[in-house]
Amino acid sequence: MKPPARAIVGNLIWSTDGGVWAVWDAQPFPHAHIASADKLAIHSQIRGLLMSLPPDSMLLSICELLHPMDVVERMIDGVPIERQPAWAVVCDATADWLEQVPLHNRRYYVAAALPTAKRAWHEVLTDAVADVSSKFGIGPTPIPDLEIELRQRQAHEMEVRLGTHVPLRRASAGEICWLYARAMRREADEPAFDDGWEPPEDPRGTPRDDLDARRRRPRGVLAQLTDAVVKEGGYSEDEDRPRHRRYVRIDSGAFSSYQTVMAMADMPHYFSFPGGGGEWLFHADRVGFPVDWCVRIRSVRNADAQIKVRRKHR
Repeated sequence: MKPPARAIVGNLIWSTDGGVWAVWDAQPFPHAHIASADKLAIHSQIRGLLMSLPPDSMLLSICELLHPMDVVERMIDGVPIERQPAWAVVCDATADWLEQVPLHNRRYYVAAALPTAKRAWHEVLTDAVADVSSKFGIGPTPIPDLEIELRQRQAHEMEVRLGTHVPLRRASAGEICWLYARAMRREADEPAFDDGWEPPEDPRGTPRDDLDARRRRPRGVLAQLTDAVVKEGGYSEDEDRPRHRRYVRIDSGAFSSYQTVMAMADMPHYFSFPGGGGEWLFHADRVGFPVDWCVRIRSVRNADAQIKVRRKHR
């Protein structure tokens, strides 16, 4: 499997097709259980975010697997547990109960493609050589410092513009690596997100500035992705194999998992807003198992969109 990215620096991703994406962690809204007037206000904020996004962007939401002790630690955080024996009993009972319950925390991300610049022929040739070299285990070529500075400046300008509508936080390099790693190991050997995913630091406590250190963690994650064996339709010995076989089996190390994708092409007519079936992303949390969802956004001119709508109505 071809790695999805060739370099990760901060919240920037250099993809294998030559594009550069910026990723932010988005603070969720308490949307599902509020009054209609508040929902409309939030709708206005999200609409402003969507209108400010570049032509190619993405909204991503994933279900992070939680360990029961993480929840219990939050329960006892700041509580003098030695002087509260009753609360200690409650925490112990909660830990025992949560061991039998799947726990997930939903996280939200906004990703946007940065403006593309005309690339010199030698840069395109260098990327092509690096792509071929990677097949032989040779590391990727470094990203020039000038390009990193340019992309960081573009991402900052976009962050300021988007942040006026929705609170955003820059995703870290380790967080992006974790997203790549868990994509192939969901519900099997799914890794937990912690500080160990972040790039190494120098003895003075500041991130090392050399490109090799910046890529050390991403390169390991990409190698992990290429090591996975993906079989479309699975194998005949798969337990409870459906007749349609619209799934993939992923073998990563000693673990096997099964994944499928549902693509929504049209919105049903009864999906109205606010309330009712219109809040379809909220319903993804009510199916009984964790669902990751992604909204790919490709902006088109208003005139072109109106022509397509009229044609569809006819």
